[in-house]
Amino acid sequence: MVQGTKKELLKKIGESLRACRLEANITQKVLAERSGVSLSAVRHLEDGEGASLITFIRRLIWKRNMVGGG
Repeated sequence: MVQGTKKELLKKIGESLRACRLEANITQKVLAERSGVSLSAVRHLEDGEGASLITFIRRLIWKRNMVGGG
């Protein structure tokens, strides 16, 4: 179970997203293009400002399913 405030949770999600992106050796711009969201949305998510988090996750899942990964 994840505990903490919403702000803390969004910060942790943002940190995880950034770590995954860096591990994949891609820029924020490339991640935005591949996931179908704006560059500013990626920046906001990585900064823990998760207003677009649900949209971002839905697009990632949809794209993953479209390429046969799901």
